[in-house]
Amino acid sequence: MSYDHAALFREIYRYVVAHPSHSLTQLASVLCVSARTIQLVVSKVTGMTFRDMRSRILLVVAAKKMNVQSIASIKEVSRELGFTSGRHFARCIRDCSGLSPSQLRRASQDGTLSLVDLESHGWLLRRTEERELPDMRLPA
Repeated sequence: MSYDHAALFREIYRYVVAHPSHSLTQLASVLCVSARTIQLVVSKVTGMTFRDMRSRILLVVAAKKMNVQSIASIKEVSRELGFTSGRHFARCIRDCSGLSPSQLRRASQDGTLSLVDLESHGWLLRRTEERELPDMRLPA
């Protein structure tokens, strides 16, 4: 079956932003496509694996939430992002940033880590063979 890669990628992206803790299998089930199709589309559009893309999105979404909701505990932020375990959330953040969630919060609040820098790697703006994707920066 042939898919419009740009349209499918937009759906993948929207879902991952809304549910950064969900797995590739969960996403495939929701979108009614195979996990392999998702992996191929993400790879073609971004040049990275689904896991790497999801990790980057998680990092930006978590940093924004911890920056905006400075009074919310890290456990509350992890639950809001769909993680049932604070340990799993912390491991995901540490794996994709090298920082603990509390270090990420401090860095995003004191300006050491720029959210603009996190989003401006161009990793979502790469061209597909069919057309150029629109700017798909994460919602504020």
